[in-house]
Amino acid sequence: FGGVEAAAKYRPWRQLNVPLWAHSKPTVRTYEHDQLAAKGPDDSMYVFQSDADRVGSELFKLDVDTKEWHKIETDVTPSARSVTAMTFVGNRMLLFGGNPSSGSVFADDLWEFDTLTVRWTKLDASAGVQGTVPSARTNHALTSVRDKMLLYGGLLDGNEVADDLWEFDTLTLKWTQLDAAAGVQGTGPGARNQHAMTTVGDKMLFFGGGKDMSSTSGLRNDLWEFDTLTLKWAQLGAAGPMIARQQHALTAIGGRIFLFGGSQGGNINTPLLNDLWEFDTLSTAKSWTQLNAAVGVQGTGPSERSCRHAFTAVNGGKLLLLGGAYFEGPGGRSR
Repeated sequence: FGGVEAAAKYRPWRQLNVPLWAHSKPTVRTYEHDQLAAKGPDDSMYVFQSDADRVGSELFKLDVDTKEWHKIETDVTPSARSVTAMTFVGNRMLLFGGNPSSGSVFADDLWEFDTLTVRWTKLDASAGVQGTVPSARTNHALTSVRDKMLLYGGLLDGNEVADDLWEFDTLTLKWTQLDAAAGVQGTGPGARNQHAMTTVGDKMLFFGGGKDMSSTSGLRNDLWEFDTLTLKWAQLGAAGPMIARQQHALTAIGGRIFLFGGSQGGNINTPLLNDLWEFDTLSTAKSWTQLNAAVGVQGTGPSERSCRHAFTAVNGGKLLLLGGAYFEGPGGRSR
């Protein structure tokens, strides 16, 4: 389980030599079991992991500066689950939904991990949460803007792909569906699952994913922006030119967003990707640039991988990529 970093513009890729202590690091899992990571407020990476039988869950922290893993022990934790999503709002990590076990009903619970108190809290009506909770789902995406968490799409029970946008205000503890009735303008991406989101200023950026559960025909390579101040959707530039995909990762440095990897379909025989792309949201060109040797990127980059890889900006302009899934034998493997 390792990380690879690159810096813009553009230092070589290099693999980080992270000490691997069996008692304090995440372990490699099969594809059916989950490893999910997000960047904390102090440039640390937090990894939420389900155990092999999905009867328990674990939380780990990677200190990017010292390159040391720390296992976080707590009395209360979310139940084990796969294909969930999480994001940070300030010093709090939020986790929503997922699949508690293969073939079971999906989850609709929201959890908060406070990095200061080192405690998990289930955020429900008993904790003061207000509003209608989004439907239970997997394969959704989360990001945050200021004090609010944003949730879009995903796979609902019954294999229905969702097209809804939700906001959770961490100050008022209130859920709100952001639709036309709430003042949202424009037509958004439509139904999507296994897409990716990030944030630039007050805007949520959204890329790709699948419009249905078919292996390839429903995949998209379009980029969308949702302005949280004007509540307006807009598509940024033409779709492409990269291959349409799902299970990819997206992050931002300033006004530039970066895309890495993903899958070209929905089964274990589908080719995976390891391409790196950049889109400058502040440029009038509104176009993607592939970051490879042709534009000066050096070094050997990460291998092909899809879902469950974390990709984020750390330490003043460096990109850190952590983990991911590839397919090698029954069930696949996590990196």
